Amino acid sequence: MGDDRRQRRLVVDEHTAWLWSHRHRRGRDGVWRDALTLYRDGVRVRFVFRPGGPDSGR
Repeated sequence: MGDDRRQRRLVVDEHTAWLWSHRHRRGRDGVWRDALTLYRDGVRVRFVFRPGGPDSGR
C-alpha cells in the first residue's frame, strides 16, 4: 500500500491547480467517515461525507 495521506494534484485549467488528499477514519462516536481535503493558496477546504441513514446503502 502507498501512503494514504499523500497530497495529489488536481489541475483545473492552465492557471488553477489544487492539492488534495482523502482520508477514511473513524470519529469519536465510532462511525467511519470519508474526508476530502483541498488546498490552494494557503486555504484548506474539507468535505466530510458521513454515512447515510438506515437502508440507504451508504
